[in-house]
Amino acid sequence: MARAISNIVSALIFAIAISALISLILISFHNLVSYTEVLHQVEMLEMKRASERLRISANLTSNTLTVNMTNVSPVVIDVISVVVHDRISNSLKLIPQHIIIPPGCTKSLTISLYSINATVLFITSRGTCFIVVIENGVVKY
Repeated sequence: MARAISNIVSALIFAIAISALISLILISFHNLVSYTEVLHQVEMLEMKRASERLRISANLTSNTLTVNMTNVSPVVIDVISVVVHDRISNSLKLIPQHIIIPPGCTKSLTISLYSINATVLFITSRGTCFIVVIENGVVKY
């Protein structure tokens, strides 16, 4: 009788141990799958970021910079901010934007400048920067 009870208790302990082991294996597998999915999403984001290309043409007329941005990449580009660095006063001006440029499309933007020496950064939602340099009133890229 004692041996039968001992066998039943041993079987229950074994079943609990196997259930715990299987649960740990399933949790580990789920974490691995989640990690792989996140890694794939990061790789896709980096691939899209690396393929971002803007063709920028700019014209400065009486302290107004007119910029035409043409998306020459296969992904949609979202310009989220423009940073103007005035190199004379060494100041920064952040201009929040939300300019969505589909592939093959051109969008225009007008920026008021108070300096003939400035650097203008166009920052996308993926972190890519496109630069326009103005030296002595002349637009350079």
